Amino acid sequence: MHRVFENFVEQLSASVDAADLGEAMASAAAGFDFPLFAYFTYPSASGDAPQLISNYPSSWTSRYLQQRYHSLDPVILRGLQGWDTFDWGVDRARHGLPNSQQQILESAAEFGICGGLTMSMHDHLGRFAALTFASDESRPPLLRSLARYEKALQLVAINFHI
Repeated sequence: MHRVFENFVEQLSASVDAADLGEAMASAAAGFDFPLFAYFTYPSASGDAPQLISNYPSSWTSRYLQQRYHSLDPVILRGLQGWDTFDWGVDRARHGLPNSQQQILESAAEFGICGGLTMSMHDHLGRFAALTFASDESRPPLLRSLARYEKALQLVAINFHI
């Protein structure tokens, strides 16, 4: 685990663009048993576009951004409520969510994004970002990774956000 974090910090410091940052995060996420990640910054002004660095399938991220799913995504909406780390999964989301939010999670699952761990971050200027480590696996493997690496993943999220 220490080596994964060390390599991540080294890659971050050598990064010069979003592609480099994405490679650093993809490598770190894989080292922590998560094949997928998405770093999302919520637009601070109503006309601004969100920013996304991710290794999710591009067909999913294109749809997500074009359809402005972030305004309904239950993961993003929960993150907007405060500084929080939480796990989620399409298998647990069917209860208590509006149909539109359930559909977003079900659509993501069709692209192999079935569950994850999300860390929300709010800075002193009121800007919001979320980093999700995701998996296409069922809930038990996700929970093992969460239990094993949660603190390290929080450090990764903070360093990546900065």
